[in-house]
Parts: sequence; structure tokens; C-alpha cells
Amino acid sequence: MRRVPPLVGGLVLTLAALTVPGPAHATEGSAGCVTRAEYRQVRLGATPAAVHRLLGTAGQRVSRASSGGLVAEVRSYPVCRSLHSTVTFSYRAGPAMPLQLAAKSAWVPA
Repeated sequence: MRRVPPLVGGLVLTLAALTVPGPAHATEGSAGCVTRAEYRQVRLGATPAAVHRLLGTAGQRVSRASSGGLVAEVRSYPVCRSLHSTVTFSYRAGPAMPLQLAAKSAWVPA
């Protein structure tokens, strides 16, 4: 594996930080991951867009299924400061109901 010289790596990170504005509501320094405070702020019934704005990331879609006008979607997010922890949000929608948060869970190893 090739090493990137520190100057080049630092320049790339600096340019990325200057060109990609951070989300308005995510906790400072939690880009791409979920903090405990952010997790607690997410409420059942929230839309995926509202959750993504709050967390500053869309996470990763784990599954999506639809049948007869019903939709179920599960998204997973890494937990800040933990390599082996995840947060999972489950959304559901019906014929007259937009996609909304139905359940949330967090797994943090002991």
C-alpha cells in the first residue's frame, strides 16, 4: 500500500473541509456518525429527511421492501467514537402515510 505524503493528505483534507459545508443541525465534529445526544433527539414519527438533517448523514440503507402500498426501510449509522457500534432506524409507510420512523435501536458492545 502506498503512503500519502502528509502535506498532500493535509491539503486534500483542507480542501474537502472548505468545499463541503457541514449540516446545520448535526453535532459539531460528528460528520458521518451519530452521537448519543443526536440519537436521543431522534423521535418516532420523524421522516427520513428530518432524521438526516438532524444527524448530518443519510447513513446506509440496509434493506427496503414494498408490497401492497406498504413500505419498510431500515438504515444503519456508525456511532461516533466507537468502531464496532451501530445505530439502526426502521421506517414504514402506508397508502395514506409518508415514510416515518417506526423504531430505533443502538448496539454498543460492552
